[in-house]
Amino acid sequence: MAATGLPDFTERLDALFADSRDPVTGRPYSNTAVANALSAYGVSVGGSYLGQLRNGRKSEPGASLVWALAQFFGVTVDYFFGTVVTLDGQELARRLGVLSSGAHIAFDAHALVDAVVAAGQPFDLDSWAGLLAGAGKTQVRQAVLDAIADYFAVPHEYLTDPEPASEEVQLVEAQIDLVNAVAELGSPGPTVRSISESSPAAFRAIAAALRARQS
Repeated sequence: MAATGLPDFTERLDALFADSRDPVTGRPYSNTAVANALSAYGVSVGGSYLGQLRNGRKSEPGASLVWALAQFFGVTVDYFFGTVVTLDGQELARRLGVLSSGAHIAFDAHALVDAVVAAGQPFDLDSWAGLLAGAGKTQVRQAVLDAIADYFAVPHEYLTDPEPASEEVQLVEAQIDLVNAVAELGSPGPTVRSISESSPAAFRAIAAALRARQS
């Protein structure tokens, strides 16, 4: 069975080669080195064929090869098949800034990277910096955004909703504002997901009242 319907398979496979390092040479893996390693997963393939997959001359890898590549590079098969979403880069960067700053969290970028990688997605500090740069239209694998949302304990829709003023976005940010207000008082605050449903306006009002008590 061939893995059809992967218009960006070439880019995803090439990214794995670019982001991974051969522990022997310290450089990106060669096509031949990966081809030889795949034999451990019961797949026989030549380095030249992998090169053709990477440059787009071949585009229908067998399912067993896709599985073996995922095993070798430490990603899920969904990495190759998963959805890619296109978002406004500046808006995504703003939301990530809301999540990673403020009194509600002691943010550790290395821990975030580890969490995304543990979810089977290639990701590093440069990937995080690229998302924060927020340039133009940004294409991101949905599985990466879902893993980031899970790390910050917010609904997946907060990062994938294209509308900046949607009800979901306003609700999450109002909840975060309330959690920040509680944390600013020096008290252990609740998590976003532990706060019961209410309106964004109600959360903002409570947060404002808490801050007024401080002044």
